[in-house]
Amino acid sequence: MKFSKKLVTMMLTSAIAAVAAFVSPVDVKAKAPESAKVYEGNRYQIYLEDVTWSEAKARCESMGGHLATITSAKEQAFVEKINKDGKSLWIGAYRTSNNEWAWVTGEKWKYTNWKDGEPNNSSNVVSNENSVAVWPKEWNDLNDNNKFEQDGFICEWEGLKPTKVTSVKTQKKNVIVKIKKVANAAAYEVQYSTSKKFAENKTKTIRTNSAKIKFKKAKKNKKYFVRVRVCYNGPEGEAYSDWSKAVKSK
Repeated sequence: MKFSKKLVTMMLTSAIAAVAAFVSPVDVKAKAPESAKVYEGNRYQIYLEDVTWSEAKARCESMGGHLATITSAKEQAFVEKINKDGKSLWIGAYRTSNNEWAWVTGEKWKYTNWKDGEPNNSSNVVSNENSVAVWPKEWNDLNDNNKFEQDGFICEWEGLKPTKVTSVKTQKKNVIVKIKKVANAAAYEVQYSTSKKFAENKTKTIRTNSAKIKFKKAKKNKKYFVRVRVCYNGPEGEAYSDWSKAVKSK
């Protein structure tokens, strides 16, 4: 079968675009430094550099991540914990041309942690305060080029999103397990064990695409511990999320 030069070019262009649009969890995780701190599968690293907000954004993206987005009180508490020296750091929030605040990732703008009186678009140092920093805990709006009051920035790398076991019940000689499904999962690995530490000789593992799993031939009057991890597909092969927190059978 012969293909026209134009058709071949279009096919190649489409294929390249498809690959570029898919960010493999393997690739993302590999680019995060080993020293990065982990929160809910994502990795965070503080860099103490004299840079503008735009420069910080470009630096994070050049390393396969993005400026950190803080979308919950728990994530805020985590950032405060790793920022133990109380530095003023750029994060991934900015003011849009519509005068609305947004995250660089496009995540929904809902949680905020502004300092009292902020955002105020003050011109005490530099006007047009359209970028955001943790200062060092609460948020402050600053001009993109305001390096005078900044210590650095926080990068975040999206990780392999984990899931969780929602229930574990023993029924006669069966262990009935329910897990929470996640988007883009290729499969799930579920382990059940009579050992809290999941000793190899006391643990069984199955691979499944179902949110409900039945382990047969359970031992009578035994308590079981169950955990799950997510399998993702990527250009470099399969990759797994971290194991979930173990749940004890009832």
